[in-house]
Amino acid sequence: MGNLKGTIRCFDDSPSSASIWWGMDYRLAPEEPYPAAVQDALAVHRAVVDRGRPVLSQGRARAPPSPQEVCLYIRDHAGVKPIGQLLISPALSDTAADDDAGPLRRADLDACWAEYLGAGPADSCAAPERAASLEGLPDLHLHHLRRPAPEEGWRYASRLGADGVEVTARFLPRGYHGFEYEASEARITQTAIDERVAAIRALVRGGESTSERAET
Repeated sequence: MGNLKGTIRCFDDSPSSASIWWGMDYRLAPEEPYPAAVQDALAVHRAVVDRGRPVLSQGRARAPPSPQEVCLYIRDHAGVKPIGQLLISPALSDTAADDDAGPLRRADLDACWAEYLGAGPADSCAAPERAASLEGLPDLHLHHLRRPAPEEGWRYASRLGADGVEVTARFLPRGYHGFEYEASEARITQTAIDERVAAIRALVRGGESTSERAET
């Protein structure tokens, strides 16, 4: 489930002939603050699981919400977790001070968090970096961009690995928020999409292999 430019190509030679791409809609802040978006994403996740299909969670978001929120909620409430996740520069911390030259500065990110959370406090689902433990989350492929705030992604990937989650992290030193849309024909964009397609295929194959072992 998710939204990512180019990744529909991953099903041209999909490891599963039954693969279906789901793009979800959800309520938006500030009119509908947290946890409205997470509740909507969970409803879609449950609907797909109820159809008997495994789910791979994928998304890009420099502002919340992040697919990680859904994965954390599912883990903490004994739901059927995704077989894997692909994240592109996700929003992970509402308290980080990392900043750089733009195009999204720390003040912009802080404003996004304020609107997303509304009057309520942040918990470990809203801001995954707050989680005491990341153990039990699905395997993750992380694409993190040079801008904004790449340190968040590295810290999170390191914590996931320390907690026993299989992690592949890719840093794009020339990437910035939205570069795939502004420079869709550029070599960096084509390379990034190729890497993400390969990551989805690998995650699906790994998830299917795990499911087969669990059934035998």
